[in-house]
Amino acid sequence: MPKSGLLSLDLMMLRMVLNNALITLLSRVLGFVRDVSMAQVMGASWHMDVFLIVFKLPNFFRRLLAEGAFTQALVPAGIRAKDREFFFQQAYGWLWVVIFLLSFPFMCFPDKVLKVFVYGLAESSQQYQLAVRLLPWVFPYLGCMACCGFYTVQLNIAKHFFIGSFLPVLLNSCLIMACYYYSFFESLWYFGYAVLLAGILQVILCAYATWRIGGVLLPGLPRASGEIQSALKQVSIGFSAQLLSYVSSVFDLLLVSYLATGSLSWLYYSERLMLLPVGVIGVVLANILLPKLSVLCQKKDYQGACNILQAGLFWVILIGVPVMMGGLIMGDEIVMVLFSSPEFTAYDVTSTAMVLNVFMLGLPAYMLNRVWGGVSYALLEPSRQLRISAICTSVGIMVSIMLLPLYGHIAIAIGSMVSAWLNSGLLWQYIRDRLGFRFLGCEQVYQILIAVLAMVLCVFFLNHYVVVEVLPNQMGRILMLMIKIVLAAAGYFGVLYMQKTKLSLFF
Repeated sequence: MPKSGLLSLDLMMLRMVLNNALITLLSRVLGFVRDVSMAQVMGASWHMDVFLIVFKLPNFFRRLLAEGAFTQALVPAGIRAKDREFFFQQAYGWLWVVIFLLSFPFMCFPDKVLKVFVYGLAESSQQYQLAVRLLPWVFPYLGCMACCGFYTVQLNIAKHFFIGSFLPVLLNSCLIMACYYYSFFESLWYFGYAVLLAGILQVILCAYATWRIGGVLLPGLPRASGEIQSALKQVSIGFSAQLLSYVSSVFDLLLVSYLATGSLSWLYYSERLMLLPVGVIGVVLANILLPKLSVLCQKKDYQGACNILQAGLFWVILIGVPVMMGGLIMGDEIVMVLFSSPEFTAYDVTSTAMVLNVFMLGLPAYMLNRVWGGVSYALLEPSRQLRISAICTSVGIMVSIMLLPLYGHIAIAIGSMVSAWLNSGLLWQYIRDRLGFRFLGCEQVYQILIAVLAMVLCVFFLNHYVVVEVLPNQMGRILMLMIKIVLAAAGYFGVLYMQKTKLSLFF
């Protein structure tokens, strides 16, 4: 591709990434406010564990139906469809069939289903009994998010990415309100009602935006037409691939049920911190790149696809590496400032920070897997993703089991991190062999590593002279932490500027 074409591509990607990253950043900031509020009112208590159990179950399947295999397979299939409206009506009909079959046992027989997922939790315990009553109120969130995922596919194809990035703002706002009421009445039911309300509001917003672009709003009678059969085949293989990935998450939930109270909360809070850069950069890039990759692969323009993947890789290096190092150095301080309270003790802070350090070691891999994860769907080869997922899931589970007696809840994070890096390596091998992808820009990477080293020295200097823990109130500690992060980021980008690093491959 000519240099001018690459520059145009990079500038266009920069605008779209920044626009959607900003709204995603807003949703993540609200997510932090939500997590801090939950840590303040519930800490790492059994109430928190119960909410995480019932909230994780619809979220496992949400990642399949709302932002996983279904949407990843639907985007290239929708782009290739001859009659797009008819295709989406049929796809929506089949989606509702899947939602009904999946939701029925969770909503009608929650006691039987929970026993499978949290086998280590005694049926007579108050945690188990409350989770059984709460699950039928929380699980309908899956149906709401599956509908939102369907509408978001049409919006993304039409290059309207804003709504998909804005949806978590509604959920986080509702859960923050639930924290407010919980602080007075200490009833977990407010969180169940908040999740259901957020799902309804998200569906209304997505349906309205889809109506504005003339998209499909209602499902059609499910039929097995040629295009639908092809799409369902891709979806079924993609489901199998992602289901294997989420078997690891379900297995983690099973392992945690045998560990000390609070283990699930420590994993949750640390994962939420790690997912901030993954969501702001990785998810945004994935949503923007998949329609472009699908079009380029349909045209067999593999060089153009490699240019897109190259830009995505450099975004991960540019942002992921310095954030990883910053998280490793400042992880304890970040957890203490954000979550420490009478309900969230010093032991909880230490336990969460140790897990965060492990997750941070895998941060670039988590981001890269999001960015490159749609390649096999764009090439209509989801079976390759199935093989990769099978290998990575098996390795991650084995690592967690082997290390569990030694490291407890930290072993689960180690298994996840090892699985993520293995996934990245196998994806690299796949796109190299299939598309002829070659890594470019080694000089820029060396300059980035020098800038990261300068940032690390800056953080050590700030930690020596600025001790956040001694400040008397939490708002002061949060403000000082933000100042330190901004100064470290300024040092990083300042060194890049002084080296005159060429960032055209990034932008």
